[in-house]
Amino acid sequence: MPSLCYWSIIHRPGLRDSEHRNSDKRGQRRFIPSLQTHLLHYWVDKRGAFTLEQAVKKLTHGNAEAFELKGRGLIKKGYKADLLLFEEGRVRPCLPTVESDLPGGARRLVQKAEGIRATIVNGVVTLENGESTGHFAGEVIKGKLAS
Repeated sequence: MPSLCYWSIIHRPGLRDSEHRNSDKRGQRRFIPSLQTHLLHYWVDKRGAFTLEQAVKKLTHGNAEAFELKGRGLIKKGYKADLLLFEEGRVRPCLPTVESDLPGGARRLVQKAEGIRATIVNGVVTLENGESTGHFAGEVIKGKLAS
């Protein structure tokens, strides 16, 4: 019998961290950080529940449609050039760490990943081999519901 987690991934157009939760043995709900890398590593590479193409479409086009983000989610003329370059079969989440790099020394949870070579936002390389390039090309994006 498929797990609830698998059913949820299959039946949702997009896949967002805030929606993906599961329960531990005590019935406590716990959050799976870095859901995107978890999907590629566990559900594609280990379980074979999805092809790489299905997973990438769900993480890109599926999320853009779910959030009603026009001009995103596809590699197409006139669309924003948001890309993630990764090594097939090598993507996996690293253990989370707590960083105290926010204003006033506030802490935040950071979870990096192996196998990701570059993050390109609006056509600009912003992360390369897990390190910031110092270029910030992002912008706040909102779907219809946020307006």
